Amino acid sequence: MTGIVVRCSVALMLGWLSSTALAQGKPDAQAVKAVSVGVQPVEEAVLSRKLPLVGSLIARQGITLQSQVEANLVRVNMPQSGPVQQGQVLLQLDDAQAQAALAEARATATDAERKLQELSRLAKVKAVSNTELESQRAAVAIAKAKVASAQATVDNYRIVAPFSGEVGLYTLTPGQLIKKDTAITSLDDLSQMTLDISVPEKFLSQLSIGSPVSATTDALPGEVFSGVVAHKDIRLDNITLNGKVRIRFENPQHLLRPGMLVKAELQLDTRKLPLIPSRALLFQGEQRYVFVVEDGKAVQKPIRIERIYDDQVAVADGLRAGDQLVVDGTVKLRPGVAVQALPMAGAKAAVSAPTATNKDTRGKVLP
Repeated sequence: MTGIVVRCSVALMLGWLSSTALAQGKPDAQAVKAVSVGVQPVEEAVLSRKLPLVGSLIARQGITLQSQVEANLVRVNMPQSGPVQQGQVLLQLDDAQAQAALAEARATATDAERKLQELSRLAKVKAVSNTELESQRAAVAIAKAKVASAQATVDNYRIVAPFSGEVGLYTLTPGQLIKKDTAITSLDDLSQMTLDISVPEKFLSQLSIGSPVSATTDALPGEVFSGVVAHKDIRLDNITLNGKVRIRFENPQHLLRPGMLVKAELQLDTRKLPLIPSRALLFQGEQRYVFVVEDGKAVQKPIRIERIYDDQVAVADGLRAGDQLVVDGTVKLRPGVAVQALPMAGAKAAVSAPTATNKDTRGKVLP
């Protein structure tokens, strides 16, 4: 009986020692099973924020040529879709009646001046009263005014270029009746082009006169046009809270044309921010976070996103340059898990980032 008790005691002691040894060995076993992850140091980049907008170009000066009178066309003196000079007579209408009226007005004015000279001589010898003399002076003034009016009427029968530019296409034939206020063709000064666009209120303060603008158009693939902010409207739209901004483009080769649709990028602020690969970004509800490695363990860090690009994310808060960012293997991590950090060959941060968007990868509007 005593032997049985001794054997049981020994067995219990051995079992206790065995379980204690196993319990003490567990941490070492878990430490060996560290999660392998790919990491790269967080780098900062100088990011030029750009605001993309679309609009149609208008010429620096542009009008539709019209006649102020109704008359038959006598002569066309302008090219089809070509350059003209300021002061050039583009169209001559039949002004025979207007010329006759002008000649009559000039004759009347000449006769009135002759009578004034005669009365002036008589007034010196007191042969006429001052009232008669002043009345004739008024008659001369009226006659000269009628000459000016008749001359203006004659001028209306000539359509003259008010500024240098290019006229558009037209369909005109000598002898054709040109009606009053009927559009004949266009005249545009193509030396400069302007673009009026509506800019959201929150960006207006970041734009100043002279701010650089770049623009492209599908009509001219591969061409990039440089412009500047020329003017900002003093008022905002009370519904959209947008403000009108006018951009000016020099156009010496006349490549840009009125009505052409362009995609413009307005350069806003320039900041230095951490730039990380978008695949390192994780979500938990509305929270955005990443994992970094500190002292051999995974640390979850909430971040605030400034901007999202095609494959990169600019971080406003939560990361610093040099942090060991987990890029690959994030799905296997939990806060505090031991990790084996494997350096990755990360691309060097660009000096200038692509155009920013205002949405994250899930379509949520960023704050």
